[in-house]
Amino acid sequence: MKFTRIKCPHCGSTIDFKLEGGGGTVQDFGEPVVFDCKLCMKPISNGLKEWGELGWFNKTKAILRTIYTVLFYGVGTGGILGAIAMYSLKLNERQLTITAVLLIGMNICIFGFIHVFLIRREIRASNERLRSRT
Repeated sequence: MKFTRIKCPHCGSTIDFKLEGGGGTVQDFGEPVVFDCKLCMKPISNGLKEWGELGWFNKTKAILRTIYTVLFYGVGTGGILGAIAMYSLKLNERQLTITAVLLIGMNICIFGFIHVFLIRREIRASNERLRSRT
């Protein structure tokens, strides 16, 4: 579940709402949601598009954002685990380098596998919603 704050384009009031569609690992696509402004009662869209409706630039941006996320979490958690190993196992510099490289590589692989699985699931769900609309 993702909470989003937007402004009504008609009356300018700030609106809080829960966004059920989309979300997950990629925020660039998802189920378009239309709801009414509480103040002026005019319809507002969340602006999301399905995967099949996105252009190549937005698809590339979504994939690159996922790669950056995987690298960030992989390097971050690998570095933290390496620091813990350094202090608890009293490793020398060579052992620490090998341990850190292995931990970071392992974490990138784990986060990469999880994100690829989640993205494929989101793209499949998006394509199913798009097919059911037509």
